[in-house]
Amino acid sequence: MAQYSVKGEVDHARKFFDQMGRGDSVSCNVMIKCYIENNSICHATDMFDKMPERTSVTLNTMIMGYIKCRASQFDVAWRLFEQMPEANPVSWSSIISVFQQNRFDCESLNEFKKMLVHGIQPTSHLFTSALAACAYLAMVSPSYEQHGYGVKAMIVFHQMQKARFLPDGISYTGVLLSCSHCGFVEEGKQYFRSMDIEYGISPEPSCMVDLFARAGKLKEAYQFIGKMPFVPERIILRT
Repeated sequence: MAQYSVKGEVDHARKFFDQMGRGDSVSCNVMIKCYIENNSICHATDMFDKMPERTSVTLNTMIMGYIKCRASQFDVAWRLFEQMPEANPVSWSSIISVFQQNRFDCESLNEFKKMLVHGIQPTSHLFTSALAACAYLAMVSPSYEQHGYGVKAMIVFHQMQKARFLPDGISYTGVLLSCSHCGFVEEGKQYFRSMDIEYGISPEPSCMVDLFARAGKLKEAYQFIGKMPFVPERIILRT
């Protein structure tokens, strides 16, 4: 069945499954995965609903299926996640990412905290998702809440470094945006310098211009633009 799935021959896979007689949980899981890999979530759901016994593998496969095939129905994926007796790193990563991608950033951070409490080691992708959630909440939250999300972004960033994951441009942008919207100018300057010095990442100039401008440091913003080794783009000047 797995070979048929790779080839996209779902009908052949189902015919082989039916010839086996009453399939066990293993064969059902393979068939469900076959449906999902070929974007047939309806057939996968139908088989899932008829299964007498559902394992963690089954639930995780369906969670991934709803996220892949029906991102708008992530609430179904969430309900399945809650049914799991013991979520694994893959399922945690999936559910946290889908919350963040659908702008349920508070829920994304809450699940990130729960995952840490359960002793699950975050992946670099999860750290980036948490940073993105913090940055967004720092931008859209009332002023009295922005400071807290900025602090959370810095905590997540340092946890990422402590876990020996190399931050990339996306994670740095997340922490810089958080600093910008919370007025953490000195911290933002330190992060900006470390991008190039410690990790060899080309910094995004507009983040620093935004950091200075939001803090009312227009002179520093102008001086920063003047020191750029290239002609600034319009978006930087507008910032």
